[in-house]
Amino acid sequence: DRWHRFTWNKKAKIVSAEIDYTRQLQLDRDMFNNSFTVEPDKSATRKIVAYWMIAVQWLGQMLAWLT
Repeated sequence: DRWHRFTWNKKAKIVSAEIDYTRQLQLDRDMFNNSFTVEPDKSATRKIVAYWMIAVQWLGQMLAWLT
C-alpha cells in the first residue's frame, strides 16, 4: 500500500509524530516531510533572522567605515 492509517482510542493528545527517526530505511528521497508537529517550532526562523540582522549590521558598519 502507498499509505496506512493508524488509529488509537485514547484520550491523550498527539504532540508530534515522526517516521523512521533513525534514518535506517533509505526508501524516501525527501527526509524533510517525515515528521509532523501540532505546534510549529519557530526557533529556526528566529535563528535565520538573527543571522540576517548580524549580516546587515556588519554590512552597515563596513559601509560607514568606507565613507
